[in-house]
Amino acid sequence: MILENIRKTKGWEVVDETIAPAEQIEKLFSSFAEVEIKFESLAQIIGFCFDFMPSSIEILEPSELKTDNLSMNGLLNDLIARLHRYDMFLKNLHAENINLKQEKEKK
Repeated sequence: MILENIRKTKGWEVVDETIAPAEQIEKLFSSFAEVEIKFESLAQIIGFCFDFMPSSIEILEPSELKTDNLSMNGLLNDLIARLHRYDMFLKNLHAENINLKQEKEKK
């Protein structure tokens, strides 16, 4: 399902993919996929990392990246906005968890 979502997303092209067979580890099953993707921009690589949370990334080409300060400012500000959004979500979740524990202790 994750690979299907990766393939459907616009802005990049899946060039190659390899899916390892699932292995049972205790009560769960584990698998991994190695996917080669051609991105149109550095911003899309970072967006991909946030959206799909890969365990690692390897940039094959170009061997050197060049960008101007305006593009980098936009990229870093988008990155910061996403981090703030995730931080707010986690803080709200933590507060809800504390409230649930306090309600449970009252009973």
